Amino acid sequence: MTKSPTAPKRGRMPQRPSAGRRMISARLDEATLDYTAENFATPTGGAAWLIEWAGAVLPRALTRASRQLSREELLALVDLHNAHYLMPQLCGPDHLALMVRDAELDGMAAKWSYDTAALAARLEALDQTEATALAIWACAYWQAGHYRSQAAEAYVDALKG
Repeated sequence: MTKSPTAPKRGRMPQRPSAGRRMISARLDEATLDYTAENFATPTGGAAWLIEWAGAVLPRALTRASRQLSREELLALVDLHNAHYLMPQLCGPDHLALMVRDAELDGMAAKWSYDTAALAARLEALDQTEATALAIWACAYWQAGHYRSQAAEAYVDALKG
């Protein structure tokens, strides 16, 4: 007797999206796995909850953070995140402020007409969620390909609404 090539492997259920959602596979580091194991019934359930939480919380945090920055400062953040590899450990307020200070040597403050010390201070005053939301948003312009369809100015203007 031969098996059908489309039959599921023994012991595994075919994965199907639930409630019309697309399935994703997330890679979690050990600390996140430990956290989800301690706080959720399953790591998968915990990861799904955290992803949905991020989708609900980060847009509001981005709105709060963007209200504290000028258009030119937001444009500078987008520019600073060109070719930037987004890592959770490097999304905090201190890291954003460090990026701004380092960019002064490259003439970024003159290019976008902002005061480095003032912008760095405002970034350091953000909470972790607001800073993370800004970093994700700025990286998304490049990584998600928004630069192909709109200028950075239009991307910032859409946020500032």
